[in-house]
Amino acid sequence: MRVPLDAFAYHEPWCVGDGIGNGWGGTETTVVVDERVQQFTGARDIHEYWQRRRALLAGSAGLWRGPTFDRAKLGPVHPAIESAAGQLFADGHYSDAVLRAFKAVEHRVQQITGSSEIGQRLMNSAFGGASPQLDVARATGPATAGERDGFKMLYIGAMVGIRNVRAHGDHPLDDANEARDAIAFASLLMRRIDWAVDRPSDETALISADPSG
Repeated sequence: MRVPLDAFAYHEPWCVGDGIGNGWGGTETTVVVDERVQQFTGARDIHEYWQRRRALLAGSAGLWRGPTFDRAKLGPVHPAIESAAGQLFADGHYSDAVLRAFKAVEHRVQQITGSSEIGQRLMNSAFGGASPQLDVARATGPATAGERDGFKMLYIGAMVGIRNVRAHGDHPLDDANEARDAIAFASLLMRRIDWAVDRPSDETALISADPSG
C-alpha cells in the first residue's frame, strides 16, 4: 500500500504541521519541520531511520521533546475553533493549529455569505459597507459604525497578517503562548459571527426591553 509522503510525514516527531503551499489555490501541500529533523542526518537507510525514530519516541538520550501543553490549556474557545485546532495544539503543532483556526473562520464566512472569495476580499465584502452581510457590531448609536469598521479591519488583518503568512510557510514557528493567543483571537472572531447570525431583530429587542411585555 502506498502512503502519500505528506500523510506519512505528518506523524513523524520532527513534523510541526502542514499547510497550503501557495496559500490560495489549495493545490499543493507544504510539510513544516523543525530542528529535530537534524537528528536523522546521516541515516543510511530506512532501518537506521526507524531505529533513531524509536529512540526519539521512547525519549532516550533526551532526543524526543513531546508537547508540554495539553488541549485543556488552550482555554474555553469557540467549539468550531476547538474542533479545527484543539488536537493540533495538544499535539504541539502550534503553527498549524493557528492556521487551521483562521481557515475555520474563513470557511464559515464563505458558507454564510455563499461567497467563493477568500482572504481580504472575502472579509471586506462580508463585513464592509453601511449594511454589511455580517453585522458583528453590538454597540448602538454613534458607536455602531466605528465598531463595524473596526471589526472589518480585524477580520481582514487576521487573514492577511495571521492566516496567509502561515499558509505560505514563510512565518517563523509559533510557540505555545503565541499560538494560544492567536487561537483565542480566532475564537473571538468566530463568536462575533455567531452574534451576527443569531442577533435579535429590532422588534425582538424592543419587546424584551418593554417591561409590560
